[in-house]
Amino acid sequence: MKKIIIPIIILIVALFSFKVYSVNKNYPTKDKIERYSIKDTIEYENLDIQITGFKINKKPIDDKPRILDVYFEVINNNPKDMDIINTITSFSLYQDFSNSPIQNILENDLKSSYEDFLLKPNEKKKYTFKYIVENNDNNRDNFIYMNNRLYKDEYNNSFDKGLLLYKVIDLGDIYE
Repeated sequence: MKKIIIPIIILIVALFSFKVYSVNKNYPTKDKIERYSIKDTIEYENLDIQITGFKINKKPIDDKPRILDVYFEVINNNPKDMDIINTITSFSLYQDFSNSPIQNILENDLKSSYEDFLLKPNEKKKYTFKYIVENNDNNRDNFIYMNNRLYKDEYNNSFDKGLLLYKVIDLGDIYE
């Protein structure tokens, strides 16, 4: 019986290993992270987007999460009106392995505040977006991740060359 079970287990492990290899062989093994700093201007579809600063609330009260206010400035360089809601919601806060999407834009609020995200030509608007942060003052790697849909062509070109491309805005130590 053992003479049959051991070869079957070896065959299953070999098939599983081959399948894992074949599924992942074309997946990039290296990554490239383009880091922007606060106040750097990010150009996207005739928009200039800039994070001008941030502020974290003090120590948590009761068991409520801490909130990070991130100040964005967006300029429409397009000769026509632009709806920027899909662009703005592509920015998420990452802290090590946890992330937070923007907390003060809710789907049911979009109808009432739609005009807030419609920019006229050459208009500049300032926004404050709220993110939930961890109650961990030791976390020093904090950044705003830009979803790759904002740079899809660059992402796909890098992917074809064997690189995963990420673009982030480095916030540094938000707990200072």
